[in-house]
Amino acid sequence: MLIFPVFIPLKGCPFQCVYCDQSSFGSVEETPLELLSGQIRAFCLKHRTTQKQIAFYGGTFTGLSIPERDKYYRLAEPFLDEKTSLRISTRPDQVGEEQLDWCQSHGVTTIELGIQDLDDKVLRASQRGYDSQTALDACLRVKARGFELGVQLLPGLPGFSPASFLLAARRMRGDIVDILRVYPLVILRGTPLWEMWEKGEITPLTLEEAIGICADWCDWADANNVQVIKIGIPSLAKGVEYAGPYHPALGELVRGERLIRKIESGYQPGMSVRISAGEISLLTGHRGYNLRKLSQRTGEKQVKLVPDESLPKGEIGFIAGS
Repeated sequence: MLIFPVFIPLKGCPFQCVYCDQSSFGSVEETPLELLSGQIRAFCLKHRTTQKQIAFYGGTFTGLSIPERDKYYRLAEPFLDEKTSLRISTRPDQVGEEQLDWCQSHGVTTIELGIQDLDDKVLRASQRGYDSQTALDACLRVKARGFELGVQLLPGLPGFSPASFLLAARRMRGDIVDILRVYPLVILRGTPLWEMWEKGEITPLTLEEAIGICADWCDWADANNVQVIKIGIPSLAKGVEYAGPYHPALGELVRGERLIRKIESGYQPGMSVRISAGEISLLTGHRGYNLRKLSQRTGEKQVKLVPDESLPKGEIGFIAGS
């Protein structure tokens, strides 16, 4: 699926969330409608035979007034067909029946809900304005209307803990979620959370904690046939001050963590480990971050890695030591 992203920063949002500062991201800028129109046309004509979506991100699309929604819809309308549809991002308290009626009659096939967490304590502390039941009901309502359902999670919010993670994993309906994004919280200067952090009222996740939580969600997704399409926030603009587990290649570190877990589960001293040739860099790259972790987990000073062209990505094998 090809995606043409259209960013509508904060439009339709009932308020600015305590963690949100979209100006910190280098890639999140609103494009003038005249320019957007030409870009969408070029994208659709270039990929006319390929499945694709025009996606509205960065705001609460169904929170827009109908005239405002229609303004964006008209940019895509000439190109909507069996190969081209719309994807929107919105809040779980902004998908009532009338809003879903509009989506069904205007070419929307995928709805992503910014749920963030399913622990009421976390949602209250983060001032999200809805509770976990509202979020769960929204998921069921979106899926019942035939849309592809995406869920966006934000581990590390105020009140987050291993217990709240387990609660969210238990409450999440793997049989209705199609796609998942996981954005470990990064605290940005200029947000209310930054002030809380400076006062010592919130402790951000460490990078290793964030990697582990993301890997756990990937395991959950695999077990429930859910596709993980994004891990980690977009690249921060140069000079932005932050606290917490930001890494420009967090997704790769998480994939490396998952490989390490597989190795750890079957490794015996002296073994060599067969890894897909295309994934060796997940362990050897990033200044040896995952190699050091692998040594710590196995107790070996150095684990021998053997590239294997025949192994699919994500799989490993072992060669007994001599």
